[in-house]
Amino acid sequence: MKVKFIGQGGRSDPPSITMFGVTFPLNKWTECGDEKTLAKLSGNSHFLVGEDQAKAHTDAKKAEALAKAREVKAAKTQTAPDPEWEDLDGDGQDSSD
Repeated sequence: MKVKFIGQGGRSDPPSITMFGVTFPLNKWTECGDEKTLAKLSGNSHFLVGEDQAKAHTDAKKAEALAKAREVKAAKTQTAPDPEWEDLDGDGQDSSD
């Protein structure tokens, strides 16, 4: 089964890491057949193990980007309060009347 070292996603990630006698280059799929190693790495947030986990990781990134885009769009479409309207006493009525 293939394993991918994804690091933390920052600039400080090493170009590769060696664990359990296997060297994993950053963001490259590496073949790993040892079941114990696969079990340990599948619980490590810095690794993706197999296609299912890779798809889940990609789907999560897409969902995160979509949520951020919706947030930005909502912020852009909000209307600013009317500067001519004043409710100084808090009763919901314009105070200029």
